[in-house]
Amino acid sequence: MQKSRDRYLPETREEITRDGINAIVYLFERDGKVCAVGFEGKGEKPKFRYNWGSNAERRSAYINWFFGDVKQRQDKRAARVAERRANAAAFDASEHVKVGDIVTNSWGYDQTNIDYYVVVKVGKKFLTLRPCAAQKSGDMMQGTCVPLPEKLTGEPERHAAYICDYLNDKPVGVNFKHGAGRLWDGKPESWSSYH
Repeated sequence: MQKSRDRYLPETREEITRDGINAIVYLFERDGKVCAVGFEGKGEKPKFRYNWGSNAERRSAYINWFFGDVKQRQDKRAARVAERRANAAAFDASEHVKVGDIVTNSWGYDQTNIDYYVVVKVGKKFLTLRPCAAQKSGDMMQGTCVPLPEKLTGEPERHAAYICDYLNDKPVGVNFKHGAGRLWDGKPESWSSYH
């Protein structure tokens, strides 16, 4: 089977790479002109396709710019990943969550289900939660709901907690089989149902 990159390239070609940069440029000749196609990472579509005729200086400058641009993006991406990993390693759920807090989990495909949980135990990376009932208002298809923490409805469950960059005021996310939980903000939440 032909690799999808090969459809852009003739069989006779020169490969140009740079150490530490996840990119490649292929040089080849077509109709008497030197052409180049550049790919980044595992991408199958080219980032560029150019021909420069016989202008080797311009070709070399563009290829150097391409590798520099790719390296800059890859360095930024690596820095973001390193920062997130450091934040995750330093994260301690007990600094943000206490026993008695409410966790809400909104999930569903063609409807919005809201589940509420009471925090019964807090660890560094895990929370032990017990499901609780909700008081719903509205009609039978949609409405709002709030938790009833005094009405526990199930056994304790252990869930991973993680730092959540986009929730600035309460930066804790909670893993669930369906959906992703967060600390309840005290406001009624919208639910919907189609059966």
